[in-house]
Amino acid sequence: MDAALAAAQKQNKPLMIDFMAEWCPPCKEMESSTFNQPAIMLKAKAFISVRMDVDKQKQVAAKYNALPQAYGGVGIPNMLFLSSAGTELERIIGFVDAQTLLDTMASALKKSSK
Repeated sequence: MDAALAAAQKQNKPLMIDFMAEWCPPCKEMESSTFNQPAIMLKAKAFISVRMDVDKQKQVAAKYNALPQAYGGVGIPNMLFLSSAGTELERIIGFVDAQTLLDTMASALKKSSK
């Protein structure tokens, strides 16, 4: 996460963080039906993208309130968009389709350029 924040600052790009888990059915559904869409892949180039497995990075997930609800967090999948300074721009919790993700990405980009 520290490397991603440093890259975001250096490149003046916002971060897009996907908090997920290998056992999470909605996370797998987003992988197979949302993230693989060409428009998503193109728009993602405007971000520093990070994927975090909440089971392997529990401390980071806890810091950003991205743990599964069973562990006191807001749930997964959890997409967090941060400015290059680390300020939260947008957050999506749960499965979303490609259009919803595109709209959220556009909103995060707009907020990051202010």
